[in-house]
Amino acid sequence: MVRAIGLVALAVSGCAAAEEPRLIAIEPARVSHLDVTPAVVTGANLRAALQLDLDTHDPAVVDAGWTVLIADAAMPDTHWRDRTAIDVTLPRGLPVGTHDVHAVAPDGTTLLLEGALVVVAIDELDPDGGLDGPRDASLDAPLDAVPDADETPIDPFIVEVNPLGDGTSFAFVTSYRGRVVVGPSADGMRIEAFVPDGTAHEDVTFHFERDVSPPNTADNATSEYRSIGATGCAENTAACGPNNESVRGVLAGVVIDGTPWLVIGGGHAARGLEYIYMSSDSIEGTLDFRYVDILRAANGDGYTSTALAVLADRLYVGALGRGGAGPLLVGLTTTPPLPGSDPTNQEAISMQLSASPIGAAGGTTDKIDALGTFSDKLYVANPRGWMRSNSSTPGPYDLVGGLLGWTLTTPTASAFDATLDVKSSKLGDLYPADRAVPQMAAFAGRFYVGRNTTTGPQLWMCIPSLLSLTDCNAGDWQLVAPASASPHHTQLGTTLLPAITLVAATSSHLYVGFDSATGVEVYRTSTTAPPGAADFVRIGAPGLGMPTATQIMDGRRLVFPGDDHVWLTIGSPTTPVTLVKLP
Repeated sequence: MVRAIGLVALAVSGCAAAEEPRLIAIEPARVSHLDVTPAVVTGANLRAALQLDLDTHDPAVVDAGWTVLIADAAMPDTHWRDRTAIDVTLPRGLPVGTHDVHAVAPDGTTLLLEGALVVVAIDELDPDGGLDGPRDASLDAPLDAVPDADETPIDPFIVEVNPLGDGTSFAFVTSYRGRVVVGPSADGMRIEAFVPDGTAHEDVTFHFERDVSPPNTADNATSEYRSIGATGCAENTAACGPNNESVRGVLAGVVIDGTPWLVIGGGHAARGLEYIYMSSDSIEGTLDFRYVDILRAANGDGYTSTALAVLADRLYVGALGRGGAGPLLVGLTTTPPLPGSDPTNQEAISMQLSASPIGAAGGTTDKIDALGTFSDKLYVANPRGWMRSNSSTPGPYDLVGGLLGWTLTTPTASAFDATLDVKSSKLGDLYPADRAVPQMAAFAGRFYVGRNTTTGPQLWMCIPSLLSLTDCNAGDWQLVAPASASPHHTQLGTTLLPAITLVAATSSHLYVGFDSATGVEVYRTSTTAPPGAADFVRIGAPGLGMPTATQIMDGRRLVFPGDDHVWLTIGSPTTPVTLVKLP
């Protein structure tokens, strides 16, 4: 007889009861009745059930027992991602009109979003939704028509070689206001905005507001601010950023309190990190970026912005420290008005990670390598270790916050301790391979983290234990697909590759990518059980059809109406980037 116990995971703060679960939105909120559309229902404290089989020694399994109903029908392929999101597939044929969204938790609790979803005829959709123009049929097929993991070949879609037209060898890829955004250009002055089917794109230029309000003011004395800066630019010229930024930092599209923002940041090795910039403009013509002065929170101890994440409508900015300051993490609780903002200590919170276990040793090159979110918690990683917050709105790592606000989650497995993290001495212009942890991703109720060591790559998977509920603790990690000849490293192909540079997931697949001198290699799996090497299938040939593409520059999941895929920029330091859409 099999005996099982189902437990509902609750968030607890001190002795207070957890926040009641609630729904926030469904994204996209406007879809066509003719399309199968991957969507995400977002919320807070969306509890999951854990199933524990008492007759075996298997770990507890997260019960993805949520049901999403629209027009009184249960939606297919509903998958609980974490406490903030439920992935769902909206089928063809939903009735045209405005619909409530119901979500039923594993314990039977029913949540409601009134009038949250609008289903329209396809010709009513805004072209910015990415549904205009011809499509690549294989990429826009319904999820159940995507080739199974054991079907080959699985070929990528090369969207464009040299998408910025200037030969730039590095570009971020992100989404903003219904477009795929690639950039910045080599001169730091623009991005390229693609419709999601890749058939059309346009240049979008920058304008930056400069901080002229004491006590801190931007350093560049020129009159026009059109660039975030370019490596080697001459100070006090229009080629550098408003604060004379001169190295590559970060670029990402985010949504804060329902409003899309494009966030960009650079760095300056001599002056230090003082600003990031944010725009909420429509994506046409020129984006006007507002400054956010984070000097008070960074205390002048940062070189370059290195990572971004949003959780509970807070924007977190990770940075490279200097002068023994350790890694920097700033949490912004407000967004800037025009022309910009000088946030208070309560609006730009220094997380004081230099006092934490991942910053205790100090050093001029300590940085935040990666930020991620899972089960409504913030995860932080660098070469010194991994940590997570104990709530969705953590405070600084101080005497109280260190004990109550944060938990060290560095894996205790022997394969972790047997290897040493990659460490880079760079002060900016980082590649994913320069990072000890390049990326993190949640898939099928588990959390995956890529790690680069001095002897080879690792892919770690967390299955939260019964004691951890839905959070990852140090003992919850296991190495994925260890190589037979090198059991401390992950090997998905025929040879051990030098660096892992992509970890991303859609609602249907986990994607893992590696740099290689013979061309980047990307694999995917759809298994929801702990995957082994045999569960991964390689996408395309080495280089994804571009023989000179030896590095993944950036990659992430981008979701648009009817379109849920991972996008990449690939290339080498001496060749233009190529924009790729993965099947």
